[in-house]
Amino acid sequence: MKRELLSYLCCPACNCDLTLHSDPIDGNEIEEGALQCSRCSKSYEIRKGIPRFLPAKLAEEVRRNVDRFGYEWAWLSSTSAKNELEFRSYLGEIPLESLATRVVLDAGCGMGKFLALSGRYGAKVAIGVDLAEQSVENAYQNTRSLENVHVVQADLYHLPFKCGFDFIYSIGVLHHLIKPEAGFRKLVELLKEEGEIFAWVYGREGNEIYVRFLDPFRSLTSRLPLWLNKFLTAILTALLWTLILAVYRPLDRLGIRKLPFHDYFIYFYRLGFRFFWGTVFDKAIPPISNYYRKEEFSAWFSRAGLSKVSIVQRNSNSWSGRGRRL
Repeated sequence: MKRELLSYLCCPACNCDLTLHSDPIDGNEIEEGALQCSRCSKSYEIRKGIPRFLPAKLAEEVRRNVDRFGYEWAWLSSTSAKNELEFRSYLGEIPLESLATRVVLDAGCGMGKFLALSGRYGAKVAIGVDLAEQSVENAYQNTRSLENVHVVQADLYHLPFKCGFDFIYSIGVLHHLIKPEAGFRKLVELLKEEGEIFAWVYGREGNEIYVRFLDPFRSLTSRLPLWLNKFLTAILTALLWTLILAVYRPLDRLGIRKLPFHDYFIYFYRLGFRFFWGTVFDKAIPPISNYYRKEEFSAWFSRAGLSKVSIVQRNSNSWSGRGRRL
């Protein structure tokens, strides 16, 4: 943890300032220590350079969700030059360059691949938060060299941050919460006036075949050992990859783009097999996944009182939404 992070933190229980109690510092990094609330005296551990704001107890379904995604981000912990292609694809009309000089929150940062890009593209401060221990530890290692980047372990429903973010993004996270809209509202509360939020969620439109015929198997795959899921999804990914190479890619080159999942498959063709395998694995493991129609997702922004709302479809099967706090 870098000392600069302290000015953005508060006690998640009572929203008061925190006092730092630290062991010897390695350069600008505080590796071990504690943060103590000045009002309620609650103490939060700093371990392996990461402040830990852990809930006392998690529901079993939530705990399994967190553990399984933690495993995924430990497996897929390395960064790649293609991460920028991913990030730009998600953000759509929001240029990465626009993050320069802004205070940014990555809500559900995983292993930090987009968080690192936020820092490299000049964010004044970029803070990544995730609940999975393996995720934040990998994110910390992937961003430690960036002086403007910080990593925090916390629950999206009980975030330890003061209001004042210029830009908050949450990519592929909210639809895995028990109460996704409630998590979205918690993020909106952290925006400064005229601050902007961006969220990406699974769409129901374009996923009708998947939701009807394949997603029901998730009740089984989400309980299988993770090593077995890796093996089974590798087989499925190989079959789908063969279909992409033999059918989707040739038809795409001929300008024929009417098959189901065309945009989705061609996007992953550009990223490569390992990215696609990771996504197939990602679909199989979580106990909690939600799919939204455009009007359902759009209603989150309306009920949160956001202005300049834009909801656009991504890869013909998901929704990207942005809005501004008044």
